[in-house]
Amino acid sequence: MKNFNFNTPEELRGKLFAIVTEAEKGARARCLPLEKLGVVVEAVASTPYGIAEGDGGHVAKSYSFRAETTYFRLAWYTRGKQKFVSVSVFRGNAKKVAYGANGYLDISATGKWEAFRLVFPSRAKKIEDWLRNKKIAAAIRHLPKPPVEIVEIQEIQPDEGGLVKAEVGPHKYYIGTPAGWLYIPYQKGDERRTAWTILARQGFPVPRRKAHRVWTEGLTAAVALHVLGEV
Repeated sequence: MKNFNFNTPEELRGKLFAIVTEAEKGARARCLPLEKLGVVVEAVASTPYGIAEGDGGHVAKSYSFRAETTYFRLAWYTRGKQKFVSVSVFRGNAKKVAYGANGYLDISATGKWEAFRLVFPSRAKKIEDWLRNKKIAAAIRHLPKPPVEIVEIQEIQPDEGGLVKAEVGPHKYYIGTPAGWLYIPYQKGDERRTAWTILARQGFPVPRRKAHRVWTEGLTAAVALHVLGEV
């Protein structure tokens, strides 16, 4: 990954040509179509942000040997009066597709956030963490305080009736309820299941209809039995 400021189209074209040439040193096949670099340079020069991607092509499924191709990705983003560019070019395994594929190089995405994330990854992570923590705080505000063993909630999934499914580690979930937090041993497929569905699989009396999924004294009693090990 190379990062630098954009100054002039001519300078950018020269830098890109040098970066691609270095990455493809000794390569004879599936190289990036350099004649299309001009389109990318023009886009960087004329727009405030964007993403360009390309590769050197791929091989047919009938191809029985290992093959390499060039992978290219460039993102640019403007902050104030300065435009910043991030470029990644490398040789990697070519994909095996039905009939092979020619190389390409063009503008593939122009999302402002995605461009920012690629150009400023550390800053983007701080923003993502802040937004995630804000979402988590809002989702559990009405629930009892999480137990001390929950060091960090990585992801939160709100559900009907104020319940949440909280991911606290790889394949490690807690269900937050008005009666407290329940650690649920992982079962295959739980990453796709909702809080209520997971509780139902654990034997809790969960109503079948979503409209009826409200917290009741009976469910509070079931949580108490579960916590006390009486079930």
